[in-house]
Amino acid sequence: MSEETEIAFAEELSKNKDQWVAIHESGETETIVGSGSSAVESYARSRSKGFYETVLFKVLPARQD
Repeated sequence: MSEETEIAFAEELSKNKDQWVAIHESGETETIVGSGSSAVESYARSRSKGFYETVLFKVLPARQD
């Protein structure tokens, strides 16, 4: 994945703070295909779009040191 692509993906993730996201991986490309307040909601949204094999995780807010 190029640095430019990684930055764009990180920016997309930052829009989902405190949310669960479903990520679809295809080759070296990762795409957010669902999000929600719970893992179940995120997965349901990804399934409704036809994505059944996803990686789920919660996006935590940035640390304030």
